[in-house]
Amino acid sequence: GTNFKIDLHNSLMFDNVSIALFLERTGNTIYSRDSIINKAEFIIKKVQGIQFIHEYLKENPQRKLVLMFNNGASINNKIIERFNGTPESWERHDNYIKSFEWDKAHNIKLSFDIPKAIKTSERNECGCNFRLDNEYLRKGIYFQIFSEDGDRSDWILLPNDNKPILWFFQGQKVYRYTYKDLNTSGISVQHVCKYFDEKGNVINKK
Repeated sequence: GTNFKIDLHNSLMFDNVSIALFLERTGNTIYSRDSIINKAEFIIKKVQGIQFIHEYLKENPQRKLVLMFNNGASINNKIIERFNGTPESWERHDNYIKSFEWDKAHNIKLSFDIPKAIKTSERNECGCNFRLDNEYLRKGIYFQIFSEDGDRSDWILLPNDNKPILWFFQGQKVYRYTYKDLNTSGISVQHVCKYFDEKGNVINKK
């Protein structure tokens, strides 16, 4: 089908908040807009109601927040697979780790950086490796924040939670943290996978 992207804004949203609505046309019909109308109010209030996000957006009108909405949900299957992986991919990763244990037990010396290889496999197969139920995750909210310098960060807010997860960011800084504060490389896309509390503190909650 053909894909359409529409930017939406209404009076519930701060001036620097919008919804990016992706619609797919199959044949002559476009996926119903009713779902976005029904769910938008809840999603807008939920995200704008998180204290540190509210304050961050109000401090500088050049900062922007974009709520994603793709064919009836804020989180689609593609996002789920990248953020959370699948039971099959979790198993592949676990077997990969076990293979190193086998090598170690048999005194096989490997010529590459094992922790780095494990980390790469974890990201590719398990995303943030929270191993959430995918149906539960489907009810979550996915949004992006752009700083006044244009740096982008991607966030996931789980259902029934006010503690968004910083999934990844690009740039030297995200919110009030530098890449060094978050122990990332400062290069390209940096995966963080940490929860933030309502005041914007990083919490190591699994």
